[in-house]
Amino acid sequence: MSFRYLATKVFRNRQAVANSVRSAGCALFMTCKPQIQARFFSESVQQSRRLSEKNEGSFMFAQTAYNFDETIASFDGPVKHYDYLVKKGVIIDDEYQREVAKILQGIYNNLLDYYKKDASGVSKADLSHSTAAPTPAPAAEPKSTGWGWFKRRSATPAAETQTVKNTGTNYTIIHNTAAPTHIGTYSAPKGVYIWGGPGCGKTYLMDLLFNSIQCPDIKKARVDFHSFMLEIHMKLHQLRQKYGARSDPLPEIARNIASCNNVLFFDEFQVTDVADAMMMQRLFSNLFANNVTVISTSNREPDDLYRDGVQRDRFVPFIHLLKSQCPVLHLNSGKDYRFGGKKEVRTYFWPANESTNHEVDTLFKQVAGGDAYKSGDVEVVQGRHIHVSKYLNGVCEFDFAELCEQPTGASDYISLCNQFHTMVLKNIPVFTMNSMTQLRRFITLVDELYQYKVKLICTTEAPLPKLFQLDRNSVLDEVFASDRTISRLEEMQTVHYLQTLHFLQKPKLEESE
Repeated sequence: MSFRYLATKVFRNRQAVANSVRSAGCALFMTCKPQIQARFFSESVQQSRRLSEKNEGSFMFAQTAYNFDETIASFDGPVKHYDYLVKKGVIIDDEYQREVAKILQGIYNNLLDYYKKDASGVSKADLSHSTAAPTPAPAAEPKSTGWGWFKRRSATPAAETQTVKNTGTNYTIIHNTAAPTHIGTYSAPKGVYIWGGPGCGKTYLMDLLFNSIQCPDIKKARVDFHSFMLEIHMKLHQLRQKYGARSDPLPEIARNIASCNNVLFFDEFQVTDVADAMMMQRLFSNLFANNVTVISTSNREPDDLYRDGVQRDRFVPFIHLLKSQCPVLHLNSGKDYRFGGKKEVRTYFWPANESTNHEVDTLFKQVAGGDAYKSGDVEVVQGRHIHVSKYLNGVCEFDFAELCEQPTGASDYISLCNQFHTMVLKNIPVFTMNSMTQLRRFITLVDELYQYKVKLICTTEAPLPKLFQLDRNSVLDEVFASDRTISRLEEMQTVHYLQTLHFLQKPKLEESE
């Protein structure tokens, strides 16, 4: 099934999707009017161009520009928007977050300065592109300003690494002697790489910047990194089928992406797959060469990405590239804001026994609005299917073994997230160092459920704080990522999360009948 077919289907049915979510979707959880509007794939002012035959740069798994919002535009950037949310009591004023918001304000100003067209209808980006050579050329050194160091500039391998400390937030300009000598420089504004512990507000701040960009001259997309890489692999497969197995379509993919997106926002930047690791350098070199600005969040600092991975020496040049184009911010607030949220409906049940299974079955019936359960197959990538033994009205049920003890991955979980707004997952075990494969799949599953705002009702063998009994001294990515999973599972039980509308809900199983 092609990207174009899926995108067209999503676009044509988006009103039905919203109605479904508001009614049968999460009736049990909607105790008050939700404050967050439904979000759809690639929804922007350029829908017709995005769905055209010639457009290959759009994403199925991306949330692109919202329609123009006059209120958000009036804030003129993340700082005033942050101040407004603090005054309204929506968020708590955090000095560390505020420092990051100031840096993001600088990026916002740089993007507007570069892309916004003047009275004659010409922008600095237009002038840059009209004079650009086929290969990237160093940009002129910008004048010194308060935010000038965010402009792209020539990398100087011999320079020392500069670290500026300000109220606990480190923003680092990386130009060190370990970097390769041929890192290109580009005219578009630099991005940023924000890393820190789970729940410290990285994604929230990134979204402030994303939502602040209301200029129609700036094309933007926000995408979960898992989903982004999945699409890259799928596009590679499609183009190699078209041009031959020995073809190199990666530069073309990057050009197509750049034609539709000036700024890419990546949530949860992480690399655990060897296939992803081996292509990162070339993929992002081509994106940067096409003047794409990258904004990303991660739980890990760049030097720890793909740590102890297979053939990591081939991945290291990408780390140098990333740090040269995305100054590094460490958000070190030391607080996980996902804990302490208000809970009214129990969705996490333990231990997994007959009593809790009965409670979960009752909850399934309430959320689905009936007990006329059905079964069927969900199509995932490349013609594969996953059997769903029990589903109704956008609610599905699985045993842990079905999703995490079988050869499944991110693409399978994303497909389920596209089909269902609520998942019941039974018999989640306690994870130890002897169950790393199952743990890896479970972490990926929770990541995708969280990204798509799927509601999770589950039974487990232990309370959440004791669900992961791991060696904390291990350097494995899964051990490191378990903290993020605990944080997300905690938030997924709160009223705020349960009232958040599903990213996309289109039960194709129902449609086929």
